[in-house]
Amino acid sequence: IRMFPLDFREFLDFTREDPRDREEKYDDFVRFGGFPQVVLAADPKQKIMLLNDILDSVLKRDVILRGKLTSDVNLLKITRFLFDNIGNPTSVNGIRNTLVANGATLAIATVEQYLDLLAKAYLIYPVSRYDIKGKEHLKTNGKYYVVDTGLRNALLGYKDFNVGRVLENIVFQELIGRNLNVSVGKID
Repeated sequence: IRMFPLDFREFLDFTREDPRDREEKYDDFVRFGGFPQVVLAADPKQKIMLLNDILDSVLKRDVILRGKLTSDVNLLKITRFLFDNIGNPTSVNGIRNTLVANGATLAIATVEQYLDLLAKAYLIYPVSRYDIKGKEHLKTNGKYYVVDTGLRNALLGYKDFNVGRVLENIVFQELIGRNLNVSVGKID
């Protein structure tokens, strides 16, 4: 059974707030996401602590243990890269090249394995690129989205200047929550 964090409508229902406070609540939703336990926490520091605990638990239990990984250093680097580049066209080779340029030693197969493990743990969602003219899915330059913007902000710190990419991620979450198939495309 696929479970998702609360979407914005559910978030508002869950918090039972006055609908007139939607703008302020939207800021909270963007910053801290939709995990119910996090939504119920009153203190922002406690919310970040809970988000870090969720992320740490998923990475350790669902990625490192299941993937039988011996080190989490490169996994964390890849996770940071993906969380920082949500909504950007990305390729496995591009991820590898960026991390290698910053001192990591990674093989393409390792990056592919880590991406697969992160997707199977439902931390990220890969979205393939659709060639609108050729009417086929391409293997390169798809996009990745994070399951919850709160997790992203807990890992990277909150940056309010990435509004477009974060909003794109929220729209993606809404679409998959409605069981829609999502592709990304590009014309010229």
